Amino acid sequence: MYMFTVYLSVPLITPPVSVVPVIDGQQISLNISINVSTICKGEYPNSITVNILNTNDTVISNSIISTQINDQLMVVTGSTSSILLLDNIDTFIVNVTLSNDEGTFNDISSFTFGFLGLVTNIDSSIDNCSTINITWTAPTVDDRVSILYYKLRIYDITLVCTGEAPENVTVIIRCGTGDLLSATYVVKFANMSVNITRSVSGIPIYEQCNISIVVSNEAGSSEPSILVFDTYPTNTNVTTTVQTSSTATPITTSHNKIIDTG
Repeated sequence: MYMFTVYLSVPLITPPVSVVPVIDGQQISLNISINVSTICKGEYPNSITVNILNTNDTVISNSIISTQINDQLMVVTGSTSSILLLDNIDTFIVNVTLSNDEGTFNDISSFTFGFLGLVTNIDSSIDNCSTINITWTAPTVDDRVSILYYKLRIYDITLVCTGEAPENVTVIIRCGTGDLLSATYVVKFANMSVNITRSVSGIPIYEQCNISIVVSNEAGSSEPSILVFDTYPTNTNVTTTVQTSSTATPITTSHNKIIDTG
């Protein structure tokens, strides 16, 4: 059985330290990581003092946090609790001091963080009703400053696809002799399904005819929905019923044909 003695001491050279802010609105917390691969175990820090200051060196917050050791990764880590920053603070400074039971480590250079401002020219598009593509223009910064991340918030909303809703419905009845009916109906302001009924007289006999229905709005027109029928035997009236909604997509169109043979 072997016995090992670990002598505690303060390292001559302070190990590398990284600070990563986690920001949620004006709430901020700090994740601190220390690379201890270059120091002995007895030199590991067991306490981290964190001071957050504004650009006038006024202390906004200070805290002392304990550390956790990850022997596999050779790092010592610690995290602060959430801190509220004032709305008018766009730049803040973080001072980190390491220590163990034998004393305080040498000074560490300050870490400076800034809010770069809001992005602009936000645009989005939807592909196949499943993928949302979002583009934006980043704020202008110095080439030496890297943007670590963007924070995207998506809120649950009730989406009314008014941009895709039909505004007009055009119905055309066409036979070999030409158009027997061409009429456009306004459905823009309808809040529910609309039934359009129209009777047409004078349908010629022994011909192939069709009913064409097109919905449109300011963005353009749909492909025509076509119902083919013939006039064997005599047709005296054809009634078309179109059902559509101005607020729902995709648009459902149904056709009913009534043939009067008497």
